[in-house]
Amino acid sequence: MSKAQSFITPLGPITVDQEAVEAIAKLPFVDYLEQAHTYEHSLEVHLPFLQEMLDDFKIVPLLLATHRRTSQSGYRCAVGR
Repeated sequence: MSKAQSFITPLGPITVDQEAVEAIAKLPFVDYLEQAHTYEHSLEVHLPFLQEMLDDFKIVPLLLATHRRTSQSGYRCAVGR
């Protein structure tokens, strides 16, 4: 997970949902790892499209090292969605 406050695109900044990030950060299998985002740009590719389609939204930038159903359930429970 990243500690970034926002992601910048050519269309302007997008706010990171800090409340959701803080809730997810409490999960035992989640860590902050800024260098993981250094070469991973799939999120940045999608953000301008989201900015064109959505008026006001926040993001939660997560990179998953493993894909387990227990992790997915934990993320959803942590943010209440």
